[in-house]
Amino acid sequence: MNNIAQFKVNNQGFWSGLLSKKSGKEIAPSPFFIYPLSKKHASQMAALSKEIYRHLKKEEQCYIHQHQADYYQNIFHQKDITFIGVFHQDKLIAMSYLRTCRSQEVFQEEIPCFQGQTFLKQEEVATLGGDCVHPEFRGNNLNQLMVEFRLEMAKEKKCEAAYSIIDQHNHWNIGPYFKNGFKMVSYGIDPSDGGKIAIMRFRNEKIQRIGNMILVPVQDIKTINRLMSCDFIGSSYDTQTRKIMFTRPAEPQHIKSDHILRKIRRLREKIMERQYV
Repeated sequence: MNNIAQFKVNNQGFWSGLLSKKSGKEIAPSPFFIYPLSKKHASQMAALSKEIYRHLKKEEQCYIHQHQADYYQNIFHQKDITFIGVFHQDKLIAMSYLRTCRSQEVFQEEIPCFQGQTFLKQEEVATLGGDCVHPEFRGNNLNQLMVEFRLEMAKEKKCEAAYSIIDQHNHWNIGPYFKNGFKMVSYGIDPSDGGKIAIMRFRNEKIQRIGNMILVPVQDIKTINRLMSCDFIGSSYDTQTRKIMFTRPAEPQHIKSDHILRKIRRLREKIMERQYV
């Protein structure tokens, strides 16, 4: 994909680039545009939601919720939520949203089950979600570009951090978040559908690690959740091998706990046996 051009119209950000694939096949470069959506796009948003949901396997239907046009029309009344869209030849082919959370209560609506300290002083936190791309246009890095676009929006809104939740089986959404600097910091159960979720966090921080990195296949959810229960953080993702690289920060929250240290040693021994290190 060619470089992305960035510009503003009436103080609103627009990005443009070129698509190179359609239905998995190479095509002549064709332009697309990314910009914030409005109420007038509600019918296109509903059509995209329906089309994506139609192509999902039964076990994948928890990745996205299908909505009608009136749902999207109403969502624009919430001033803290901004949807963005990707357009190709005036057709909406991808969308996602950013929400600015100004309280712990709003944050918990967006990121259920997260137990960590989130709000310090009067900072604002962004949550990213609703990532979906029309099946015909996958393979053009649109998910990754939408994450980048929303991080720029979060920066303009002075948000101190950004969070997202991803179904732990949703391999194609995990990679773009890791590539944009998100870390996998926790896990939980989505109360809306009972799915297992990974909680991703973006913050300008450097993590000093202890010991070796640990590579774990993304489908080994049991081991991943055990690592995070011992203060390990998923720091990167290899899209070729579908393995997440985990590390333990230099000063984990429970470093003084003998129980946690013993748990880490037992877990490392099991991981070594499975040759994940």
